[in-house]
Amino acid sequence: MDPESDLADDSQSDAPADDGLEAATPAGMRYVAPVADAELVSWIEQVCAQDERALAALYDALVGKVYGLVRRITGQQQLAEEVTEDVFWQIWRQAPRFDASRGSPRAWVMTMARSRALDALRRQVESQLELKRNIDELAAALGERDRAEASQAALVTELR
Repeated sequence: MDPESDLADDSQSDAPADDGLEAATPAGMRYVAPVADAELVSWIEQVCAQDERALAALYDALVGKVYGLVRRITGQQQLAEEVTEDVFWQIWRQAPRFDASRGSPRAWVMTMARSRALDALRRQVESQLELKRNIDELAAALGERDRAEASQAALVTELR
């Protein structure tokens, strides 16, 4: 599945035309006009050299798309915000792995975002299952204690 297939083409965005005004987007992000792949590749190369300004530019250019995809996958604002932040930390760490000959920078980032979002959902499900197991074990232990107390009470009653 193409990670960008669910996304609108940047040139056909619902965002307003770039008239110098910033439009509000989810989680307080601002609208940034679409950026050419060549510029994104340049920023990723600069991130390889630990250029924080390049990461900031890449963030500004792609955060809306990343957040939108992650929000659709997770269905949760707070989790989507956390995953979006994690995606950009991953870009910071893994920028040297980007290979423009294997795909577009948008596809690379969006694939990362999709993967991180699905991982977050899996962790959440595993956490909920672990909580349910703990509750079930506690309920079973309490049930055994209650049965033991009932048996002890019955024995005391018989002895009287």
